[in-house]
Amino acid sequence: MVIAVLCLRAAAFMPGQRVEGPEHFRWSEANAHALDRRYTIKSAVGLSPTQRKNLTSAVLTQLKRHKSLDTFFGGMAEEKLLDLAANTRIERVDLNGDGTAEVIAQANGLGPCGGTGNCIFWIFQMNSGNVKLLLDTFDAEAGFEVIAVRPWSTNGFRDLVLGAHISASERDLVWYRYADGTYRRWRCYRLSRQGDNQETAKAAALVQSNCEDMFTRDK
Repeated sequence: MVIAVLCLRAAAFMPGQRVEGPEHFRWSEANAHALDRRYTIKSAVGLSPTQRKNLTSAVLTQLKRHKSLDTFFGGMAEEKLLDLAANTRIERVDLNGDGTAEVIAQANGLGPCGGTGNCIFWIFQMNSGNVKLLLDTFDAEAGFEVIAVRPWSTNGFRDLVLGAHISASERDLVWYRYADGTYRRWRCYRLSRQGDNQETAKAAALVQSNCEDMFTRDK
């Protein structure tokens, strides 16, 4: 009986198979959002000068380390590149319940953002002015449009689900969980409201996907 139960659980999460998912994962657009363009590293209230400087520097470092962005930044003056980093959208959320907010950051502008609004997301942890990178979505998945901070935690940090805009009726979703000092991809899904005849379906279908097939790009 134990073997049978384990087999059933494994089958339930086979990539490409239609799934209901755990009750708490079911996607809701109402629980997801893009970061507000009015609140950036440069403009956000409540950051000390040191925090503002260190956050800007951390984003600048991430932009420079991705060689695939050279097309956009190759001829850009350092001052303009620094301004682009400073205009990164941010939102502060206490992800681990220690009373100090982590920084969720979403890029602004072409280069770190695609034409459909999918942008690089970063998660930074700030302690005494120091900045530690917990997530850089461009390392594997490139851009996302929206983020949902989930009400449950893994290893002390809130789970995250990021959604990419694919079309008016489709999203790619990536569920991140915290482990070993960083956020790691846990599962991937395709959410679609497109019917068999290209019509808009009344209910969205959630299908688990193979993460490696979903996000393929040249390194």
